[in-house]
Amino acid sequence: MAYAILKGITIRIKANSPIEDLTIVDKSMAKNEFDRLNKKIESKITENRNFVNNYINILCGKILHLDGDNILYTYLDWLKY
Repeated sequence: MAYAILKGITIRIKANSPIEDLTIVDKSMAKNEFDRLNKKIESKITENRNFVNNYINILCGKILHLDGDNILYTYLDWLKY
């Protein structure tokens, strides 16, 4: 039985397989599949980036008013150093 050595294009993989289990594809078919996978990965990255940005916006609010007591001013003076 003859075997072929396989090398991954989009992920690190090295394996072997019986030649009978393999299908020969042309370059355009391989490129289309690569482009499809790339778009899927980019979409997931964008989803995750949007989730993180929304989460940060929820956590980071704006301070509308601070009471002007002495403890606050002492704290703000301390932050300057």
